Amino acid sequence: MKDALLFMQNLEMKTYKAVEQSNVVRDLDEEISIGNYVLDLIHPDRAASINVKLEFRTSPINHVFLCGTVVPGKEPFSLMVLHGNKYQAFVEGVKVGNIVLRKYDEKTGAVQGVFLGETVFGDRSVYADRARFLIQNLREIGGRQMVYEDGSFNVGHYTFDDGKFEIQISRNREFNLKMQAWQDFGGAFWGYSGEVKKKGSSISFEEVNKVLKSFGSFLTMINGATISPLVVEGIARDGSQLLWRDFSAYANSNAIFSNTHGLLQSKTYLNLNTTWQNFRKLETFPKDKSFLNSALKWYIEANSSTSLEASIVISQTCLELIYNWLVVEKRQMLAGKDASNILAANKLRLLNSIIDFKIDLRMLPALADGGFQKSRDKDIFNIIVGIRNALVHGEETKRESIESLLPHALHQARELLLYMIEMALLFILGYEGRYCSRFLVPEVRAIAKYPVPWHRLYDKIMWNIETGKYDPDLAKAETDLLYGEGSHL
Repeated sequence: MKDALLFMQNLEMKTYKAVEQSNVVRDLDEEISIGNYVLDLIHPDRAASINVKLEFRTSPINHVFLCGTVVPGKEPFSLMVLHGNKYQAFVEGVKVGNIVLRKYDEKTGAVQGVFLGETVFGDRSVYADRARFLIQNLREIGGRQMVYEDGSFNVGHYTFDDGKFEIQISRNREFNLKMQAWQDFGGAFWGYSGEVKKKGSSISFEEVNKVLKSFGSFLTMINGATISPLVVEGIARDGSQLLWRDFSAYANSNAIFSNTHGLLQSKTYLNLNTTWQNFRKLETFPKDKSFLNSALKWYIEANSSTSLEASIVISQTCLELIYNWLVVEKRQMLAGKDASNILAANKLRLLNSIIDFKIDLRMLPALADGGFQKSRDKDIFNIIVGIRNALVHGEETKRESIESLLPHALHQARELLLYMIEMALLFILGYEGRYCSRFLVPEVRAIAKYPVPWHRLYDKIMWNIETGKYDPDLAKAETDLLYGEGSHL
């Protein structure tokens, strides 16, 4: 812990202006007011209008909620309801989105409902100077020093620059209090505000949507749970006018904090920009983008699953995908039938020959003892594949082997497989800093971070961590490396 804190103090601190939003809510699951509108509803052969109040709500999942009353028309609104409860909704002739009505009281004219899918107010064809957004349920990731509008200081600012777009995010006020409540109760808290610009010109709605979708995937990997930038607003050049507001209820994890592991959770600054740039480069190639999307999908599924057995099976599916992409397609170490017929344990060995996972069996005592009772096999890759095979194959001998698993073997197999996925993703994206180890107790993970196995100073840093010593020359050398990351592709 001392090593990590002193390392943070040795970083050159530059102060950035914090990105702030006036509509950041204070409490878990508190709604965001969108406003009062007259919505014109269109059904294939009928039309009506309703006066409604709109709110963005996060419980039980993200959605735009509407409640109000029907505007009296030429025909009873009940006739429209009889023809279905799904409608296109317009404001002053501009389509906002699609809604479904959940309640209608014919006596009072009261209605309630929700928007489905994309929900945008304003003219999305107008280019903006920049767009601002909120981030929900993102764990603490350190950051640079920043100053709020009132002159107060904090730490928690990042800039992501892919050469075409610049994204800035800042930790919101009361972050620690809100995150603590989320850790205790789950739900949703708005921990970060962000802003995206296109370098040298204005930015379109479609460009904002596309780059923020990519950024959400990147944050999802860092966070270990699904993240989507939300409440996106296009702003005019002078900052006085909102051109459009996107309240689309994209997917976001509302799981309790302790249910998932955050790969890059951190109390100190991490240089993530080069990793983001490599992420964006991969996305420019359709096949690589497809691989990245699938790998992240399987990783998040496995990391957030409450079933150890399901997590183990999904993790090996993800590692199989990584093997095919990295070993066979990119490195071309095997081809044809040799690539597909190789044993699953040997696929993991080939991945290890490239990445060098540096598996520490001291953290995995049940696996170090063979995983199963009376097992003589001490090869870690054979053991975890054997556990997976025992779970997915239904033969009597396989079922019996499940009963012979050593205590904690399933949990340790899950943690090891997820660790291997995490290291593989960071390796592919050229990350060369420290990460949050799932093998440490949660209370110190974000502080006593480990270097990635291929870190050029790995042995020295690990020696310092294990001995509790501090080397100022090593801290300076590691600080210098923060600005020299590169891709391993």
